[in-house]
Amino acid sequence: PAAAMGTFAKRLGQLSARSLESESRNILRTSGANKIPGSLALALDGTLKQGHDMRIFGLGTAASMSSVPRYARFTASMHAVYSSMEEELDRSVDASPAIRAVWQRHGATLRRAAALEADLADVVSDV
Repeated sequence: PAAAMGTFAKRLGQLSARSLESESRNILRTSGANKIPGSLALALDGTLKQGHDMRIFGLGTAASMSSVPRYARFTASMHAVYSSMEEELDRSVDASPAIRAVWQRHGATLRRAAALEADLADVVSDV
């Protein structure tokens, strides 16, 4: 019976891993935002896939969420990136028609600094 329980637990672990892998694949395959022809998301998605090993990228992202301190560090880093990007694009919008077009079209979606700041405020007290 103990051996059978170990086999059962092993098989259950294998099935759950396969299920999670399938769900992740399904999310990537069916996400609509990255499938819109000509969208910024589609262009960035293609660039990301060309320049990164997506398995390592995914593992790094998962590792950054494995504990509250790691998530806080990750969120603080993302806040710094998005804050800098938003400030620079806000300053540069009049300097370039291309920047103006992208920022006017996608600015509402790309602005994440405030949301990241709120996320960070939620977790910092837990660190």
